[in-house]
Amino acid sequence: MTKVFSVLRSTFRKSTLLLASALLTSLLGMLLASGQPSYASTAPAQKLSPEATQIRRDGRLQTPSQTALDRERSYEETAQAAESLKSQEQTYEQDLKNYKESQPDKGLVEGVKDVIEKVTSPQ
Repeated sequence: MTKVFSVLRSTFRKSTLLLASALLTSLLGMLLASGQPSYASTAPAQKLSPEATQIRRDGRLQTPSQTALDRERSYEETAQAAESLKSQEQTYEQDLKNYKESQPDKGLVEGVKDVIEKVTSPQ
């Protein structure tokens, strides 16, 4: 009986040590990870120079007014693309309507929809 207790005691100690080392390792990892954001800004309150307000794009410096023009140009291009998408959608819907008119044979789904509408509609 004493052998069983000694084996259980040693197993309990080993598992306790293993658990404690795992907890200590994870706690240490969390403490080290939480200190990293403090290294993000090492210099105290840097003043912005005119070069800092310029934005580097395609290897050349641009002033904020140039970037505003680029944004406007990009907006106009995106608006034109959206309009062309709307016209494509309208064309697709018109083609779909023409196809449905030219194909009077209804499929199973359309037939079931019609039956459900007839049954559920108030008369």
